Amino acid sequence: MSKQKIQLIILIGILVALVFAPRLIFALILLVGVVWALSKLTGTHFKDWIDPSKWKSVLISWLRKLLNYLDSNSNAHLEPHEIEQYAFRILACPKCVDKKSCISCTCNTMGKMNVRQEECSADRWAPFKDKETWEEYKKQYNVKFTLTIDGVNIDDIDVEL
Repeated sequence: MSKQKIQLIILIGILVALVFAPRLIFALILLVGVVWALSKLTGTHFKDWIDPSKWKSVLISWLRKLLNYLDSNSNAHLEPHEIEQYAFRILACPKCVDKKSCISCTCNTMGKMNVRQEECSADRWAPFKDKETWEEYKKQYNVKFTLTIDGVNIDDIDVEL
């Protein structure tokens, strides 16, 4: 390629940059301003608006709301008794969770735990129970869920919300 062609390409690049750069910079400044305003209006953190992992969480939440709207019989959100049963399954099989497969039947542990109708082949957990049956089960077997941080129960720690 000749020196003149290279100079022409560089000149065209500079002209394109001069034409589009101010618009791009203006668009970026405008976008940052809009995001800042939205964060102030909604009481959220600015960084949450630019964090892709937050976008994923919001998208999942919107899809669940849409599913609930489209199918009023749908239960796309988890109730507290369901969250407890997922936690119970994970806490009942720590070795299987670490290994990612059951030490009894070699199944995909998390895959099986995520199916509410499944039960553990080692009889550590059963299919999901409805709210009333789960509450009775917890009373019968004295099942309690608490969070301890550095040996202190979370209920005993003053936390500013």
